[in-house]
Amino acid sequence: MITKTMNLDELCKEVLTDHEIASRKAFYQSLKIKKKQLKKKNPSCIKTFDYLSPKHNKWILVIEMIDKSPYFSSYTYYYNDFGLQAATVTKNKTVVHFTCHYFSRYKERMNLDIKDPYKLLRHYFINNRLFAPLTSKSKKPGIELVFAKIHDGISLGYLDITKKYTHMVFKTFVTHKMLHSNQNRTSKFIQFLIQKLEERGNQDFQRWVEQDYTSLKEKAKQKSIQNKQLEEYKNKLYTHLNDERLRTRPWNIFSA
Repeated sequence: MITKTMNLDELCKEVLTDHEIASRKAFYQSLKIKKKQLKKKNPSCIKTFDYLSPKHNKWILVIEMIDKSPYFSSYTYYYNDFGLQAATVTKNKTVVHFTCHYFSRYKERMNLDIKDPYKLLRHYFINNRLFAPLTSKSKKPGIELVFAKIHDGISLGYLDITKKYTHMVFKTFVTHKMLHSNQNRTSKFIQFLIQKLEERGNQDFQRWVEQDYTSLKEKAKQKSIQNKQLEEYKNKLYTHLNDERLRTRPWNIFSA
C-alpha cells in the first residue's frame, strides 16, 4: 500500500508492481465490455471502474471501445500532505506522477466547476487517456524537461533517469487556447514555460535548504553550536541536499 513515509524508490516499486495487477483487471473488464458492446450498432464507448488492488491501493480503470477494439489504461491515486496525487506506468516501465498542483491548474485553466478531487481525477483521465511526451535537456545531468501533448492541452514536467526507477513528474498544465492566443509566439511561449519550470525547481531547492538551515539554527541555540559550524552545515546542505531529499522525502518533489 502506498504510504506517506515511502521514499522515491519504494513508491515507484509499489506503483510498478501494482500496475501489473490493475492492468490485468482492466484487460478482463475490457473483454466483458467488448462482448457486450459488439451486440450494439455503435459499439464505441468509454467506461470507468474503481478497483481496490490486493495491496490496498485505489485505482481508476478506464476502458474505451473504438469501433470493435477495446483499449484500457489504469491510474492509481493516493493522498499526501499536499493533497490528491495520481500515478500510472508507461509501456517502457516509466512511472508517471501527476501532482495535486497539476490537477489544480487543470481545473483552473479548463474552468471546471468540480469540487471533489476524486471526480476531477476521473474527469481528467476520461478526457486525457493518451499523451505524447517530448523531452528537452535541462541544466542537471540525467534530468530532462518534458512537455506532453494531451487532448485538452499541454502537460509540463520533468523526466528523471538518474534513480533506480525512471520516473516522470507532471507539475503544471496549459490549455490549447493559451498556446494559440498568438500563434507567432507559440514557440517562444514554450521556451518561457520551460524557463519558468527550471526556475521553480531552483526556488524549491532553495526553500528546502533554507528550511533545514533554519531548523539547524534553532537547534544551535540549545546546543550552543558556533556560527562557523552552522555555515559549514549550510554548505554541506547545498552540496548534498538534492540527492538526499529525493531519496528520503520524495513527496515535496511531487507537489508544488
